[in-house]
Amino acid sequence: CALHCLNNLLQGPYFDETCLREVTKELDQQEQELTEGLGLDEGNARTDGYFNVQVMQVLLARLGLEMELFRNPSSWATAGLDPSEEVAFILNRRLHWFTALKVRGQWFDLNSRLRHPQRYALQDLRDHMSGFMSE
Repeated sequence: CALHCLNNLLQGPYFDETCLREVTKELDQQEQELTEGLGLDEGNARTDGYFNVQVMQVLLARLGLEMELFRNPSSWATAGLDPSEEVAFILNRRLHWFTALKVRGQWFDLNSRLRHPQRYALQDLRDHMSGFMSE
């Protein structure tokens, strides 16, 4: 789902699984060196194909895009974040990554599990995101 999430965000086939696996390997090697191999679990990807957020951050950074992490809605205000001013959000619910993207001023949920993108009013998007973050 990280693959679909990123490509939905960018609106094109920018990445494939090989790209995600290569970044995973790089991050795993860096972490192995830092920790001398201690305390590592499954690394940055699981065998079932789930990739963690760091993999997506690296790939987006290579395109010159920044991804900030927020774990709850109260951290938005602390960081001075106004969701209406953002372009997109990458969300995770129950180990599934998906994108909320603003297109021509309207928000869409581009979850690969939906049959079609779902349009949201800004307040609906805020409520939706707050619900995910409070689970």
